[in-house]
Amino acid sequence: MKSLLRQIKISFERETLLFALLKIFRYGFYLVRSLPLRWSLDAPGLYIGPKFLLLGTKHLNIGKNFYAHSNLWIEAIPEYKTQKFSPSITIGDNVSMGDAVHISCNNKVNIGNNVLFGSNIFVGDHQHGCYSGPNQSHIEICPALRPLSISQGIDIGDNTWIANNVVITGGVTIGRSCIIAANSLVNQDFTEGTLVAGSPARAIKRFDAESNSWVKI
Repeated sequence: MKSLLRQIKISFERETLLFALLKIFRYGFYLVRSLPLRWSLDAPGLYIGPKFLLLGTKHLNIGKNFYAHSNLWIEAIPEYKTQKFSPSITIGDNVSMGDAVHISCNNKVNIGNNVLFGSNIFVGDHQHGCYSGPNQSHIEICPALRPLSISQGIDIGDNTWIANNVVITGGVTIGRSCIIAANSLVNQDFTEGTLVAGSPARAIKRFDAESNSWVKI
């Protein structure tokens, strides 16, 4: 109820009457639709907007006050073709996601508290096929038929901000309070309080507690 009242207040402050009413109706509709999801996932305060897909929910744990704007796709993969996995997706409290966030997991994806996702983001701890070391995938094998790789999983620390169009691959740990700039490909670990950017991403700045500022590396 508090979230709906807040949405009503914001809508009338920002929009003309017609658009405010439409916005309130839309929010209220998806809020009501989210109620059984809250109960099923034991996730108080959960709100998921239009066009969502949740797969493998027995392997999904969502904390309090989760918000997803639209086009959310979360999949935990316990099996693929003849492969068997033990996936685990854990999302902490007060996590917000924009449009078109896709999380795919066959091992482990942990997302901390107060993490902010932008839009068009992919987080996946696996890939189709193997392209280094022994037993690499042959080009004549259809990509969809290649076995899924298994990584050490993905950990995203508390208070991290992930901007638009970011890809985070398997075997990556992102420390708490990091900033992942738009259009970054994250394929290595970063310590807490780091601003990273690029494809592949590299550390650009780190937060200095003494000066209370982000300092270039």
